[in-house]
Order: sequence, then C-alpha cells, then structure tokens
Amino acid sequence: MFLRSLMLVTLLTFSFVLASGQERFTPCIPADKFIEVSITPKTIASSDNIPARNIWILVRTPGPDQVVVPGDDALKARIMELMQEIVDSGAEVGIGKGGNPEPGDPPQLELFLADLDSVRSGFQLVLPTELNSPPGTADLGRTFSIRLCLKFAPPTIPSSVQIEIHTLAAAQTTTLRIEKTLELADAKPDLVNALAGHIHVNISYAPADLRDAKRDRDINSDEAAELRVKKELLTVVAKAFDEAIAKGLLSAEGKPLFDRFSGKEVAQSVQDSLTNTYNLNGFEPLIDWARVRVRVGVLD
Repeated sequence: MFLRSLMLVTLLTFSFVLASGQERFTPCIPADKFIEVSITPKTIASSDNIPARNIWILVRTPGPDQVVVPGDDALKARIMELMQEIVDSGAEVGIGKGGNPEPGDPPQLELFLADLDSVRSGFQLVLPTELNSPPGTADLGRTFSIRLCLKFAPPTIPSSVQIEIHTLAAAQTTTLRIEKTLELADAKPDLVNALAGHIHVNISYAPADLRDAKRDRDINSDEAAELRVKKELLTVVAKAFDEAIAKGLLSAEGKPLFDRFSGKEVAQSVQDSLTNTYNLNGFEPLIDWARVRVRVGVLD
C-alpha cells in the first residue's frame, strides 16, 4: 500500500473559519463528501546538519460521524477499516507530504488511504492547499479541525450476472479442466421463459470427477458419467441462484442489487453457504462441488 501513488488535487484558496475563530484552512467545495480530521504541528529536532523543521501530524483518527460519504456504505466501511489499522498500529501519522516524506517524517495519511481507488474508481483525496506548506510559528501548540475532500465516481449497479461453479478438481487444474457455458434455465427449467433463465452459467469439472461418477454401478459409460457430473453441478447452480436471492444479492428477477464492491460480503455469504451444503467431506475439502466465486452476481 505504501508503494501506491495517490493523486492529490489542490483547490482555489477560500477562507475557512475554525472553531477558534481564526481563518486557516481551505474548506471542501462542494462539501458533500469528506473526512474530518484533527491535526497539529510537530517540531522535528535538528540532526546531522539538518535544521529543525515543523510538520503536520494527525491528532486522532476520525470516527464514523467524521467520514461523510452519503449512500456509500462500502467506501465508508473501508475507510473506517483503514483508520482502525492506524489505531491498532499505534503509529504516529503525518499528513500533507503525500508520497514524498522527508527522512524522519512519520508515515503519511495519504498513503494509508491510497488503495481506496480500488474501492471506488477514480478516487481522489483533496487536501487543503495550506497543508502543502509546513506549520508556521503561530500554529505551534494548536489543534485544527480540517476536512479532506473526497472525489470519486458513484457506484453503479451492474445490469448482468454470472454464476460459476467448479469442482475442486477443476479448480486445481487448467490443462485438464472441462468447461461448459450454459444458461440458468438448464438448472431451473421453470425459468425457461423468464429473463433470469438466460443468465450465463459456467461450470467446470475434471477427468477425476468423471472417474468418481463411474463408481456408481449404474453408470457404465463416459457419456453417462459426464451427464451425472453436469446434473450435480446444475443442482448447485440452482441452489446458488436461490441463495443469492434469499441473502439479498439478487432480486427475484435475477438482477444484482449491489455493485461489485459493496456486494462482496453478501456474495461471500452465498459462497460459504453453498460450500457448507455441498462439501461432501464435511470440513475436509477434498471434494467440493460448490466453489462459487466471490463475485457471483456481479459481472463487469
């Protein structure tokens, strides 16, 4: 995360009246998405012919009320996770130098937040322009409340869904994997005339699964073995769709109800439920008919 770069955007200078009554830092424009933090100056003592200097440091991490991202619970949750990591580390955190701290500077808050562009495309952290300069003499001993503006594209709900089911043997190989692309109606015939029936379904299995199927004495050919394996996997597909609806990942019509970031926990819940149901060896995952990808329900 510390190797990631974060685009910092400066704003035109405006006056911001602090709680103390003094004008000091630029406000967010517009003021609808921001993180509010408290900062204070710190003096780094001189050493090895390097003069003493002042830097900005974080006084405390923000709580949920100081992280304002209306309607975006996934982004807010990730920001709070990162703030908790700072608290748990016990480290002093600086702010204002981005990816260019000087020797002796603490880790910068901007770098802690650098991976947020993986949660929201185009994420930008906009610092007040005054943080580009070190604290002045008049700032020493004081604490300031400032807002870090947030810019990002709002989440969009995908219009399509894809379900993937793999046996454990197929998941562990690529050269011998047998892959089939079907439709949900192949697993749930009652949806043959519904839009949901056309949801793409990818299943895969391996020769080892066909050999396992042949242990059934009623199966005496490769064709019969393959039909049995496909039937079993389509049963899991049908269950995956039902679970996704029951847990709120998909609507009854098969439409995603989350974007691919905010739906991860729900999708993981669907996956866990299916694995627990279809793992034929209990907690020993030697045979797993229900390896459902975390992104089930969301297709970019």
